Amino acid sequence: MSVVKIAKIQGNLHVPNPSDTIAMLTSVIPDTMQITWKKNSEYQMQFEAYNNGSDAYSMLSPGNMVEKNGQWFVIKHPKAGWSGNLETTSVVATHISSEINRIRIYGDDAPTDFGSYDHAGKSQSVTSVSNGNAETAVSVSVNDIMQWAFGDQQSRWGITYQIIGSFNSQMAVGPYASGSGKDIISRILAAWTDTVFWPDNLNLRIYSHDEFYKNRGHRLDYLHDTDTVTLEYDTTDMVNAARLVGAMQESGGGSSKTVDNAEITNSDSQSTYYFAPFYFVDEESKKRWGLYEGDDITSDTITDKEQMKAYAEAQFKPNPDVSLELTAIDWQAIPGDLVRVEIKPANYVTQTGVVGIVSYPDSAAKKTTVTLNSNLQTILDYQRGQQAELKSYRDSTRNMIINAQFNSQVQTTWNETEVKAFDNSKRS
Repeated sequence: MSVVKIAKIQGNLHVPNPSDTIAMLTSVIPDTMQITWKKNSEYQMQFEAYNNGSDAYSMLSPGNMVEKNGQWFVIKHPKAGWSGNLETTSVVATHISSEINRIRIYGDDAPTDFGSYDHAGKSQSVTSVSNGNAETAVSVSVNDIMQWAFGDQQSRWGITYQIIGSFNSQMAVGPYASGSGKDIISRILAAWTDTVFWPDNLNLRIYSHDEFYKNRGHRLDYLHDTDTVTLEYDTTDMVNAARLVGAMQESGGGSSKTVDNAEITNSDSQSTYYFAPFYFVDEESKKRWGLYEGDDITSDTITDKEQMKAYAEAQFKPNPDVSLELTAIDWQAIPGDLVRVEIKPANYVTQTGVVGIVSYPDSAAKKTTVTLNSNLQTILDYQRGQQAELKSYRDSTRNMIINAQFNSQVQTTWNETEVKAFDNSKRS
């Protein structure tokens, strides 16, 4: 039996509470209940329910929410159908945290007269425009941005946030520019590339790499804990070389001359680069995979050549994408879990993190599919396994050849009785 809680909330966005209309939906078809989570990109639920005449079934409409395992999802795509005298509704619902896309955060680049209330519920009327340039890179922290965007959103939207782990300040362009709540999170993920956004309902949690990926001592051995494993390379989007173009500066200059007793001034100015554009290669990546050239990498704010190299390295994609997926047998997948994976037939052993889960929490037949992190160590471990497998194959082939030669020599060597018999046959 599959049961979900369903709610119709009153007022603005919030996690459902006892003041809202809440019912228990008991007609969910167990094998259809699926929850999909992919790091920093997707978090949704889907299922199918039949019409059992309940109030809960009648609440399967857009905007209402369903709950599973303590997390709330907002119904986006209900689809009703009739077959064999049975009415069913299939539902796709996205995690409640995705609703921050409905919220607009206004920065100094967008002065607005909100009348009685601004986006944070405070009286505001703005007539002046900030002189700040939204395209200028400034040094900011994760907390600076989250506090600016979500620090006062609890009373109106029920939103809180947590920053879990340590983060260095980064140079970011327009960190306080206007945008949706989703834009703000995307801005952080772009500036701090190892960051993980893993919300708990409307508690927006930002994790550092080391705080998200934890070794809990779990292992997955092929044919013991998993019966299906796929490992796939994709070099399509690789880039390890490009021309780098930094910021420019204006250099003044000019001249004047007299024409018909009038002085004419020429105040021409010239733009020059702080450093000449240059070609840059990630030599380690080139040595391992070959040369993959990309488009020019430019910056209007970087004036130092070494900083430009560091910026380019962050933009490069020096290693191929690796998709390592497996089905789990009697194993509860946890986001960020560092798992030891062993595929003995391929001599492959690695430790890598869980970055995607497709689970069927109410199905007795369907197995959880887990996607593991495609980091460089995963690739190197796989290559090491391939080399070990190749060496084993070569050793096996070499032994077969030696044994075959030995057997051939044994077969062509006569003993004393055979020699005498042959000699007697020649004399007769």
